[in-house]
Amino acid sequence: MKSKILTIVICLLFALPASLCAVTLQTTASWQTALKEKSITQIADAMTSADSASRWPTIHSKSVSDGSVDPKLSSALQELARGLHQKLRASFSRISPATAKQLLDEVKSYARLSAALQTAGGYDNLLLSDAVNRFLCFRLSQWLESRPQEFLQLEAVVADVPVMRVEIKAQLLALLNDDPSAKEQEQTIRALDDKLSLHAILERFASDSKIAFGWMGGAATAESLLNEPNAFALTARMVVTESMFRIHLRSLLEFLAKQGTFDELSPSDIRPFEKRMGASINSYEYPPLGIRYLSVDAPLSLLLLHRDKRAGDVFLNQL
Repeated sequence: MKSKILTIVICLLFALPASLCAVTLQTTASWQTALKEKSITQIADAMTSADSASRWPTIHSKSVSDGSVDPKLSSALQELARGLHQKLRASFSRISPATAKQLLDEVKSYARLSAALQTAGGYDNLLLSDAVNRFLCFRLSQWLESRPQEFLQLEAVVADVPVMRVEIKAQLLALLNDDPSAKEQEQTIRALDDKLSLHAILERFASDSKIAFGWMGGAATAESLLNEPNAFALTARMVVTESMFRIHLRSLLEFLAKQGTFDELSPSDIRPFEKRMGASINSYEYPPLGIRYLSVDAPLSLLLLHRDKRAGDVFLNQL
């Protein structure tokens, strides 16, 4: 009881985030136990329970936590984020579920987990949610690559995956306190044109290779971004993840719905693909990445994750 009262007093005196104040060491310890003993499905259920007092806490980046007054609680929160990341990594499997029901159950559990992390908020939770969504894209595209005729079963569940709509400038501003280097450039970020693409923004702010955002290699891993918070790199990941669902996966589903066959997905002859997709090619605009129309590379790149083991390994290693 004394510890809880002390935490509240500290928060009032030093204006710490309210979300951090509501968390106690007892809460973090309970979640650490859950990570060791429960399955991903059970953890997702617990995160979305009606008991708000025991819900998953907001977890800001190491940079924010390191500046707090309560080092024990800060350390416990960071350990909690890393514990969940390790749990997720251990659960991410290349092996596809045996049945459609098993697939749908898995996808729904991870979708609930991702939504709960987004609701809890904070740099670390957003990063973990992004990793979950990327795994979902891997799993869904894996199923479509091996069972293209079953696309109808996935359309509804794909729509339920909580993929954030990323406004680049707003997201960077929201993460300023999580990354000291971004905070130093606050005024420049505030002056950005809202319509600038990710490429244009990163050219202005980041020549560091860690900010590479290709999902076929070169980008920072989730683990490295937990250890070294980077607002630009996390925002870049979130943008690319959004495009994977709104462009790549969506186009693959539409292509299959139009009775497309995989032999029509050829970069050397795009005419069969364009004929199959018709005018809808022009409905796949995504300004954050400068995408103005759909290309055959979008659905094909997802299939490559499962046809090229190295490409799949690189992708999963970034989670």
